[in-house]
Amino acid sequence: MDDDKTLVFHEKLYFHELDCREKLIQRLQLTLAILTGIVGGWMYIFSRLNFSGPSQPFVWAIFLVCFACGSVLLAIACFKFVKALWGHSYDCLPVATEIENYRIQMYDTYKEFSDGPETAAGYFRKFLIQYFSECAAHNAKQNAERYDFLHESVSCIVYSIPFILIAAISFLLGGLAKVQSI
Repeated sequence: MDDDKTLVFHEKLYFHELDCREKLIQRLQLTLAILTGIVGGWMYIFSRLNFSGPSQPFVWAIFLVCFACGSVLLAIACFKFVKALWGHSYDCLPVATEIENYRIQMYDTYKEFSDGPETAAGYFRKFLIQYFSECAAHNAKQNAERYDFLHESVSCIVYSIPFILIAAISFLLGGLAKVQSI
């Protein structure tokens, strides 16, 4: 593959990884909304527990086991979510003026040679290829790591749903809720 095709290829990879980052951010926002809703409902159930009310020990046992398992899974999901959200840096190209200054510097350096403009253009292409390649590779690693953490977070949320449902049903039907007097 010649330098021009290589440059186009690495440029596409670079922008593909930046596009993946934007899609990942959207998925993180959706996961945050789901986590917030589940944790809010979980805290509501906990705040409405009637510890002194008449209920059977079996119902309490089911509720406590499911509540504990669901809480542990949600805590792991929150931890993995935070790992997916923060602590990742992306490499980007230098600002346009720096790139243009480097191009001018290459032309000034090689203008005295007979094939100076071609040599300068070749070095400039190699400079761009290297930047696009290194940035795309680094950004791909960051995206892969973030996607792994997000996948683990969503998996923990999905695994917690049966425990949450069983705990909620035992809470509602087992007489564990505080009775509100008007």
